[in-house]
Amino acid sequence: MSAGEAKGRQKQLAQLFHSKLLLRGDYALPGDLGNEAEGAWREIVSSKEPVLSRFHHQVSACLGRLGVHHDCEVYTQNGYLSVDILLEGAGGSKVVVEVDGPSHFSSNTLKTNGSTLTRNELLRRWGYDLVSVPFFKWPAEEGKQDAFMRKALGCVL
Repeated sequence: MSAGEAKGRQKQLAQLFHSKLLLRGDYALPGDLGNEAEGAWREIVSSKEPVLSRFHHQVSACLGRLGVHHDCEVYTQNGYLSVDILLEGAGGSKVVVEVDGPSHFSSNTLKTNGSTLTRNELLRRWGYDLVSVPFFKWPAEEGKQDAFMRKALGCVL
C-alpha cells in the first residue's frame, strides 16, 4: 500500500469512527474494524498541532481578566476531541468555550457549518456545557469583551 493509499485509508477509518460516535454507539463495527477506526481517529486528532489565533488569545485573556481559571487546547475526557478552552463551572461541571472563527460558519450566511454543529452535539452528549464565542459577535474593546463573556458564562458559572 502506498503512502497516499495508507493516508486515504486512515481518513476513511476515522470517518467511520466519527459516524459511529454520531450514532451514539448503537452500532458496533465488525471484528477489529472498531478498534482500527478508533485508532485512526485518535491518531488524526492527536497529530494536529494546536495553533492559538489572536482571537483565541483575546478570549483567554478576557477569562483571565475575569478571574476565571481555564486551560487552553485540552482533550475531552475520552480523548476524542481537542477543545479550545476548558474550565470548571458551577457544581464542578465541565464547561467548554469554543472560539469559533470564520471556518466554523458558512461564508455568505454566517450559519454554523455541519462539522461545528457535530462537534457541539458530541460535546453536549458527553456531558460538557458549551459556550460558543462567534468571531462576528466578539467586541473589539476589552470592556465590552468582559461584559460579553460575563453574559455568555452566566448560565454555567
